[in-house]
This record gives sequence, C-alpha cells and structure tokens, in this order.
Amino acid sequence: MRLLDSKVRWGLSGTPLENSVDDLLQILDTLDPKAFPMNSVPNWMIKGTAARMMIRRRKEEVLKDLPPIHSSIEYLQLTDEQRRAYDMAEREGVAQLRDGTLAAVPGVLALITRLKQICNGVNGHSAKLDWLTDYLGILEAEGDKALVFSQYVETLSALESRLARFQPLSYTGAMAGRARDRAVDAFQRNPAHTAMLLSVRAGGTGLTLTAASRVIHFDSWWNPAVMAQATARAHRIGQKKPVFVTTLVTEDTIEERIQQLLERKRALFKTMVDDLSTTGLSGMLTERELYGLFNVRAPR
Repeated sequence: MRLLDSKVRWGLSGTPLENSVDDLLQILDTLDPKAFPMNSVPNWMIKGTAARMMIRRRKEEVLKDLPPIHSSIEYLQLTDEQRRAYDMAEREGVAQLRDGTLAAVPGVLALITRLKQICNGVNGHSAKLDWLTDYLGILEAEGDKALVFSQYVETLSALESRLARFQPLSYTGAMAGRARDRAVDAFQRNPAHTAMLLSVRAGGTGLTLTAASRVIHFDSWWNPAVMAQATARAHRIGQKKPVFVTTLVTEDTIEERIQQLLERKRALFKTMVDDLSTTGLSGMLTERELYGLFNVRAPR
C-alpha cells in the first residue's frame, strides 16, 4: 500500500490501537512513509505524529447533553464452595500446562474459560449472584433498572431462573429477531422488569435501552472496547439519569490477573494517544501473556 502513487491518503480505523503500539505505527507509516525516517521510532514521535494526523469524533463532544457516566470495579471473594472448585481446577490446569498436555493456545483459553465460569458459579453458591441479587433489590425499591452483560449464554440462562423475582428479560443471539424486539420494547415500557440479561455479542451494539441507568458486567470480555460498546446501550440519546457501570471481579483468581494486565495495557496506550485507552484497546492477549497469567513459560 505504501508503494501506491497517490496525492491524498486516508486511513479509517474504528480502533487505532490494537494489540500493540506497532499497529498504530503501521497505519501512520502507510499514510505518510516520510513521517518516521528511522528504523527505531521513539514513543514520543509516534504520539506527536498521531496528534498531527488523526481526526477523531468522541461521543461526548457531539452529544453534549448526555448525563455523566461513572465506572467502578466491585471486587468479590469467592464462596468457600467456589474456592475449593477453583483451586482444584487451576492446580490441574497448571500441571497440564507444565507437562505439555495443554501446550496449545486453545487449551490455555479453554482453561481460562473453565476458571471464569467457576468464578461466575451461578448454578451453585455464587458470590457474584449474591451481590447482584442484593443490588437488584435496591434498584427495584428505587424504581430503577439494570442491564446485566455476560459473555456466556449458559450464565444468562441460569441467571434468568435465579433472578425470577425481578422478572428479567433476556437478549441473546439464540433468540429470533422478533422475540428480541419484543424484549426490548417490554423492558423500555414495563417497570416490572428490573433487569435485562444480555450476551455481550448480541446486545453490545445497535440497541437503545435508556430505561436502565445501571450496567453490570457480570464477567469481563477480552476486549474492553466491546464492553464499552455494551455499556453505551444505556448511555445514549434519551438517557436522563447518570449511568453507573460496575464490573464484577473475583479476588485472587484469573479474573483479577486479567484485569491487572489490561490495566497495564491501558496505561501504556494512554501515554501514546490521549484517551484512547477504552475505545481503542483490543483485549486479545499475546501467547506469552496468556501463559504468563499462570506463571508458565510459553512453548517456543
């Protein structure tokens, strides 16, 4: 692309920063091959070039009447039952990583999924479910509503039955289009439905759910940008209340380690392009980072 002879070049990217700063560097270098006259480009030069070349439209700059949005992380301790199941599963998984049984990245991801589902634990005693039940009880008394996001449809199905007293509605990719439309309409109009349970993939874009001013991420998606898009379902035109976003993270688990790693990535990217940390960061981790979550060296 850099060899093409052109008078004007545009680079259009929804996520200017992906896995690393190198992705941004490639875009900028394609737009202006003369911008970086050296092989090793210092961070300050990339940041300055990005500021000169990048045109951005932030939602808060366009929709000035939107109420504020507040985000927080709720750290929870696993129940005794969850802790026993989690520790056993992690010990077995780490042993398999070390002896090569789970030597491939898909095996590591499968282990992470298994551990995250134990952290959710909605089919038994669950610290997250206990917290969510109390939280929805407060919202019900105040006449407010919440959107509850999870990446696991099985988690949402279990939550639907465990939270029946709040008359939750579901929104997943397994539902037909008309059923999803009816669920959105009922949630927006009927105050009896305190919560809507949404899969991040199906409910993360294209919806307006301003009847809710609370957003709960029951578990975290790999990509914070996807989570931000999901949160925006409540923070849209028509929202009159401040929006409060809570991410549930269980302590001393894979969830907390992933959260810490993503926070370090956000800090790195914030030094590169001002305030791109939530909209432009891909949560996909490198192979080395995935294995590092378990203090195991990645195979060469």
